[in-house]
Amino acid sequence: LTRLLVRRFVDRDGPLPLAERRARLGLLEGWTSVGLNVLLFALKLALGILTGSVALLADAVHTVADSATSAIVILSAHVARRPPDPRHPFGYGRIESVSSVVIAVLLGVAALEFGKAAVLRLVHPEPVAAGWFALLAVAATIPVKLWLALAARGLGREAGSTMLEADAWHHATDVLATVPVLVSLGAGLVVDRPPAWLDGAMGLLVAGVIGWAAWDLARDATRPLLGEAPTPDEIAEIERQALSVPGVRGVHDIVVHKYGHLRVVSLHVETAGDLGAIALHDLAERVEEKVARGHHGEVVVHVDPVDTTHPAYEAVKGLLEAAAAEEPDIVAMHDIRVFGTLPKLEVTADVNTRATLAEAARRRLHDRLADRLVRRFPGARLRAHFEPAFAFHPDAAAPEE
Repeated sequence: LTRLLVRRFVDRDGPLPLAERRARLGLLEGWTSVGLNVLLFALKLALGILTGSVALLADAVHTVADSATSAIVILSAHVARRPPDPRHPFGYGRIESVSSVVIAVLLGVAALEFGKAAVLRLVHPEPVAAGWFALLAVAATIPVKLWLALAARGLGREAGSTMLEADAWHHATDVLATVPVLVSLGAGLVVDRPPAWLDGAMGLLVAGVIGWAAWDLARDATRPLLGEAPTPDEIAEIERQALSVPGVRGVHDIVVHKYGHLRVVSLHVETAGDLGAIALHDLAERVEEKVARGHHGEVVVHVDPVDTTHPAYEAVKGLLEAAAAEEPDIVAMHDIRVFGTLPKLEVTADVNTRATLAEAARRRLHDRLADRLVRRFPGARLRAHFEPAFAFHPDAAAPEE
């Protein structure tokens, strides 16, 4: 059914630009969700009023909150498809993350309100009367919400949209929240005198599910806004694309900024030191084109020519790499350059360390590396540059959570 809807409402005009296709996928998910959730809300609200179940009323409001969040998805899809302008040169892609935060806030408010109602029901318990029709009607909403959750997740992954995946999680919590409601309603049909506190307890459980979903969603939604690290898979793919260009010997200092579907990538590539300026410029452009074709957005390449013909290069490189291997705080070393001759040998190197390493610890680390170099090459001087935490080496990619 999901693929049928995609063919009918998204792909009807043939291949589309990425931003437009993502917008259409978001609109499809949003409008489908709004329509079905309004129907489910009306059903649950009517049954909640008839049975007097606070758990069912909480579940009904949770369902209509899904409609509100889907309306936010629709609005955000319209905004995200807008082209860049002078005030927003990177476009409006991050509206998706903002919308996800709004969805999380709405969920959190709903969790608090119905948590209070559930506590009051526990303090002042009342029996809940429900027939088999009400029980079956509520149970029938589960497969509908489950399909919405699976469809939103699939569309979100196809579009690469955290907003749609957030809405999918919202639908999934509605499924989880309905189960305690079924327990509350079904208890009176199974036993003669179910505990009077059961409905309040189930309502509190529903509120807890909603609150946990709000927290999880808010945490995931704020990461792109704060500037999350690229995944190891993203780093590895960028490295693979760059290394496929003849003349590239190494890749490091990978920086990735995300603005919805747009990625702005910068990276350094090591090359032979005897290439001319025109050849280096041509190589940089070929790397930019290669990485960009790998769906990594706009790409800027910095070229680091390394002269490996210096008589002391191999000895210095081996010594520093051996020293780095003994330092647990060092995760990568690159761009090792050697200038001059003894006793005035100049050595430079770029170093990636653990992101949490303090500045004082870096200075001590620099001194230990310099000491190792001087013991082997008296009079030599080391200038090590420690890379910022947001510039990733393929050997130092951030671990996935």
